[in-house]
Amino acid sequence: MMKRLPFSLKWNSLFVKLLSSFLLLIVLLLSFNLFSFAFFKTNVHEDVVSYNMLGLAKSVESYEKHFGLIEINLLQLGLSRPIAALDKSADAYNYTVAAQAIEQIRTLTGNPLLFLNNILIYAPNRPYFLEKNGTGNTAELFVKQYASPGYDAAFWAKELPGNTSAFRLYPAARFYSDIPVNGVADKGNLFPIAVQAGSYTILSFLDAGSLLDRFHVSSGGAFLILDSAGKPLFRNGDPANHDDLNNIALPPTEGHKRIGDDYLFYRKGADTGFTYINIVPFSHIASQVSRLNTVLAVVLGCALLIGFLLSVALSIKFNRPIRKIISGFQKPGSLQLAKSNIRELDWISDQIDAIVRSERDIRNRLDLKNDLLKSYGYLSRVKNMQQKSLNELIDTDKPFRLLLFRLTFTDRFDALSGEEREKASYYIRELIALQIGQSFPESTTLQVESDQVMTLVGGETSHEALLDVLGGLKVMADRDRELFLLTAAVYPQSCRPGELSSAYEEACRMLLERRLAAETQIITSVSAPSTDLLIAPADDQELSIQLQAGEQERALELLGKTMRRLEEKGASAHRFALFAREIAAKIEKTLLFYQLDTKLFAEHHLPLERIGKCSEASQLEGLLARMIEELCALVREKKSRHDPVKDFVLDYIVSHYREDLSLESVADQLQMSRSYLSTYFRDKTGMTFTDYLNALRMSKAKELLGSADPILIGEVAAEVGYRNVNSFIRMFKKICGITPGEYRRAALQHMNGRES
Repeated sequence: MMKRLPFSLKWNSLFVKLLSSFLLLIVLLLSFNLFSFAFFKTNVHEDVVSYNMLGLAKSVESYEKHFGLIEINLLQLGLSRPIAALDKSADAYNYTVAAQAIEQIRTLTGNPLLFLNNILIYAPNRPYFLEKNGTGNTAELFVKQYASPGYDAAFWAKELPGNTSAFRLYPAARFYSDIPVNGVADKGNLFPIAVQAGSYTILSFLDAGSLLDRFHVSSGGAFLILDSAGKPLFRNGDPANHDDLNNIALPPTEGHKRIGDDYLFYRKGADTGFTYINIVPFSHIASQVSRLNTVLAVVLGCALLIGFLLSVALSIKFNRPIRKIISGFQKPGSLQLAKSNIRELDWISDQIDAIVRSERDIRNRLDLKNDLLKSYGYLSRVKNMQQKSLNELIDTDKPFRLLLFRLTFTDRFDALSGEEREKASYYIRELIALQIGQSFPESTTLQVESDQVMTLVGGETSHEALLDVLGGLKVMADRDRELFLLTAAVYPQSCRPGELSSAYEEACRMLLERRLAAETQIITSVSAPSTDLLIAPADDQELSIQLQAGEQERALELLGKTMRRLEEKGASAHRFALFAREIAAKIEKTLLFYQLDTKLFAEHHLPLERIGKCSEASQLEGLLARMIEELCALVREKKSRHDPVKDFVLDYIVSHYREDLSLESVADQLQMSRSYLSTYFRDKTGMTFTDYLNALRMSKAKELLGSADPILIGEVAAEVGYRNVNSFIRMFKKICGITPGEYRRAALQHMNGRES
């Protein structure tokens, strides 16, 4: 008896269907590959030509624009006042004019996008020439500094007198110097360019190698530039087989032609009339295509054989386990389904479909989505958003306890990369959720703000149980206090979703009760609002006086006195921060009083940002002490300096800033020219006259806007010298970053907060 095959050869069997499908795919892929191979072989010539023509067009456009740019700059240099003045000097250089000319040369050669190696102002009858490094001996110019076999002194003596064109570019050549720069004597392959400027010749050297690297687009071969007469200006590679290009019939403007084993691509520049030629060896391309054809043929044959063998093997491999699965399912009493074209797959699909689409997986996915929507619902309650569809997801009858956490990140955390900070913030939130969720499974943790995390614990939960869990969280958070400090506010009573917004606001106020200490703190109640002033009135006034007087020792003594008083009264970190901001405001006012640069001081100390980072009273006191010490040093330095002109201008501005003040009017008072006074004032103060006047006016405007007296914005504008209120608003927003109205509202809120 013949041994039964491990698979069925019937047409509707799984094995036959799989094998047929694999073979069909192989035939389709083989057909596609054959079509692609034929298409590639037919179109490779057109692709090579198109690619090289596009690359040459890009190169020509770049070269033409650059030659035009060089011509404009050199002609402008020849027409400049220093060059004209040099031409008028009969015997010797005017060294002032020569210095101005050298500065213009350095400006052009210092531009890396012009690729100028050097610019020479040269006259054969003068013993010296001018260049970017100063002056040089004319007799040594083409012997020691720019020596080239084709461009010796005799060539230039013959060429330049007969040069009638305003701008002429000569063929590129390699130049050398017997005075090496950084150990390199070879100056490279350079284009000499001559521009006539009266009795002088402006001789510049354009780096041909750098132009080739920047502008030439080609996969290989040689590159030539011919002038309008067909003479070579530049050649790269080995175009030796095509030296006599004038005898080759080329299209009038652009085109390509095969010459022997090479392709010659040609294009003429519209502006210069130069001819740009790119020579690509066709033999290299043909050999590559031939090898590719052989490789493709071998790969196609191997792929066909391997594909057939794999099809048979995979068909057997897929069929065998499926038959075993079927034999396991087909037990007595099992339900037989209707047959289809493939009886095995018809039976397996029904059984596996019931297994994969199980109720448990569906329920898990729905639970995850419901949790997410529920989080959105709680956030809408916290932010007082009237989202009825989201609010319906919340169980309005279920009480909960609210925990609010605030993260205060340290300087070490800020030093992390953006990706690391994002990961760390996520892990902190997950740590809170995991720690509380282990004890209270019905808790929900939400990210309310970038530095706030809120947890809602469902059900009637005792206060002691919450504090016990938070105690464990405190131990874990304190291990990472070098990165962040955690403050936890425990709302003292249970609440319902309708009370979530008010409970959240109360918890935010509780967070302000944090003390200055580098540890995790748990806040369970809110103390009564303090009516004490942050600093005693007498000390406040004296501190302002001592700061303006530059008395560092007394100012630091008053600072320490106030810090000790706040510590004795058990002031919160929030009140310490308010006090520090008041000190920063006094420092800014003193800087403005002495016309010192407040912006530079703020960028150096970052007071508002660093105040919020301080975790201990000593750290905050040290920050404020350093600011006061630097301020007092600046004040003492300011007082020690005496400049009658600068002092007169500063006093005049302070006395007349309300008027229509201008630099011309102040210059008239000093009997100076406007330009001289402008330069003098900028050198002495580091600011222009206009910037200083605007800064003073905006400082005075902020004082008026920050006062308790009601005053219209138009009146403030007139008071500080603006006749047009719109001009005042634009300037205020430009300097201060906000409009005058926004500044006044912020100032009033700050005053109200201090009073409360």
